[in-house]
Amino acid sequence: MRFEQFQGKKPRSREEIKADNLELLSDAKQELSELKDKEIMLMNWLTNSTMELNEPAIQTAQDELTNTRSRMSLLDERIRNLEAATTVEVGVKGVEETTALVDAPSLKSPYES
Repeated sequence: MRFEQFQGKKPRSREEIKADNLELLSDAKQELSELKDKEIMLMNWLTNSTMELNEPAIQTAQDELTNTRSRMSLLDERIRNLEAATTVEVGVKGVEETTALVDAPSLKSPYES
């Protein structure tokens, strides 16, 4: 992002950034859960229906499975980044809550607008 984009804008507080990151984390975990269900459904469908399907239908299902797994991999990485951005660190002076100053929009997946 360019510096000009931030001119005149009030800096976001750590709490605002953390709240946004936690919301994105929850959304990412929900989407990952849905994709895992989709992966299982596609694998079962391919396993149980192979004899009844023609080659293009099988290829389409395999491509969809590949795309689903790729998206799951991206979400796993996004979840790790969001979790890292909202960690609790234990320091010499006790427990200190820290939030990485990673603004939530920078963690959006390439599939989101």
